[in-house]
Amino acid sequence: MFKFLALALLFVASVSSTPVIRHRWQINANQLSNDIKRGSGRIVGGVDTDISEIPHQITLYFRRGFTCGGSILNTNTILSAAHCTFGRDHADFQILAGWTNRMDGAAHIQPVSEVREHEAYDDWELWNDVVILKLPTHLVEGTNIRHANLPPPGHFIPSGIDLTVSGWGTMQWGVSSFPAVLQSTPVPSMTNAECQAIYVDEVLLPQHVCAGRVGHDACQGDSGGPLTENVGGAGAMVVGVVSWGYFCAREYPTIYARVSYFLDWIRPHM
Repeated sequence: MFKFLALALLFVASVSSTPVIRHRWQINANQLSNDIKRGSGRIVGGVDTDISEIPHQITLYFRRGFTCGGSILNTNTILSAAHCTFGRDHADFQILAGWTNRMDGAAHIQPVSEVREHEAYDDWELWNDVVILKLPTHLVEGTNIRHANLPPPGHFIPSGIDLTVSGWGTMQWGVSSFPAVLQSTPVPSMTNAECQAIYVDEVLLPQHVCAGRVGHDACQGDSGGPLTENVGGAGAMVVGVVSWGYFCAREYPTIYARVSYFLDWIRPHM
């Protein structure tokens, strides 16, 4: 199996005479491929959502281009996906917090002072796909800016519970236009065994968590954003970080980095 991650495409050659082509995304908006368009590209099946409902959600910009999402862990610490920052200079990043509509200019903007990617991040397999971003000054928490809770060690996510994925990514696979307003949608969780039965050509590990259903899913541009349990309440927990998937909102769920798995790595960086 050959993975061409820079274009966010995965080409899988089958052993039969008919090749199978699968499309794998794990990208920021600026990496959308123009070579193959499938579908017609935000959170798929989402609804307009005020940032006060998911105040830990941030936008990560690279060189003034819309890129990824992330989660506020404390007033100067952001959690995102390592593939969003890999190979790039921290000086080229900004985070935008506290905004609902990316066109209204109301965001609180901060540069990024440090990028701390997981030491074992694998840019080929997308294992250990987590990064901590440090801010030079502290965010001021309020209605629209608030840190999320981390899950407890060993936090169990049963199959079939609704979690919430959010972001400003594309609304359909392969489309390079993005919504102005934050989107969110409930996505049911599944066990890794259930997920592995779908992703027969991939290796899923305990560090992964799967969620999604046909018509409702994360998509391109949502990478690094939160998968949230108990959204809208004081007990909201970030349980996943958007990592990758095949297509968007089809039979393949999104693969997230499981936050509880990485607690021992995350906490020393806070």
